[in-house]
Amino acid sequence: NYANRVPLVMFGSKDGMVHALYSITANMNDTRNGTEAWAFIPPSVATAMLADFNSTLNAIASAVDGLNHIVVAAFPDGSPTLVDYQTATGAFKTAAVIAEGNGGKSFSVIDVTQTVNPTTGAVTGPTPMWSATPGTSEAGQAYAKPSVVRVKISNAERYLVIAGSGVDGTDLLDLKGRIVSAYDLTTGSLLWKFQAKCPLTSDITSFETDDTGEPGN
Repeated sequence: NYANRVPLVMFGSKDGMVHALYSITANMNDTRNGTEAWAFIPPSVATAMLADFNSTLNAIASAVDGLNHIVVAAFPDGSPTLVDYQTATGAFKTAAVIAEGNGGKSFSVIDVTQTVNPTTGAVTGPTPMWSATPGTSEAGQAYAKPSVVRVKISNAERYLVIAGSGVDGTDLLDLKGRIVSAYDLTTGSLLWKFQAKCPLTSDITSFETDDTGEPGN
């Protein structure tokens, strides 16, 4: 029920966090508008923060201009994909799929069904669900915006996250970033994958078709 949700806008940042700001367009005078409700750090970004901190200290120490030199390699730089889905119990929920783009090779899925209580204003924040790296060691940078599809498998409705990565600037042969993978939205289990001929250079687009005449189950 969207009437019982507090509107937010989400974006990634080079500080390592996905920020969620209040955007209550129904009341432009709401003093919360433009302020932060919560922020989320993807697991792969969190594990790289110490390395980024040490790289920054080394860069500052070796600099001769007296300025700070921030060296950050891990951060969420992709546009979040939002999806409403129905659970096996019939409940409707909302998830955000966040690729790291320039800041990494992975993506994370978080539950954002209700992160702010509409009555009390209490902030609970998102619930982390799972993270993955399409192609694992063969992944490039996660430039492609993931897509979420609704499918039927063994007569049961399922929601899949279709995700891939892209070009790795250190891979001169362009062998990385070619794996496209499908994960179960609710569990994160890998259901299938295929290898493209070249790294992904665009977002992933999906659409529903009429099953009439299609072979198999």
